[in-house]
Amino acid sequence: MCKMNAYTHTHSTQEQQLERLMARDSLSQEEALQRVNAQMPLSEKVRKADIVLDNSCDKALLRQQAYNLYHELVRITVGQRRMRYSLLFLVCVILIYLLFSLLS
Repeated sequence: MCKMNAYTHTHSTQEQQLERLMARDSLSQEEALQRVNAQMPLSEKVRKADIVLDNSCDKALLRQQAYNLYHELVRITVGQRRMRYSLLFLVCVILIYLLFSLLS
């Protein structure tokens, strides 16, 4: 059986992360900062990631990154003859979710 493991990180600046967290969860800046500081530092997440999408840019560029990633994953998956199509389907669903939820 062929396995595919990758750690993906969608990167944004700490300022953007705080703004989005405060808006999404109705937190104060102090509460949002506490949550962010409790996590692994962004630089460490980027260093450990196999795939990094830059979410600090505009939506069109993020959409293009997701599109490129989708096509690269399809290329890799199709190249693995033993890879089950269910994994390809799962990857496609995740990327479509990323495209439509983050970019809408």
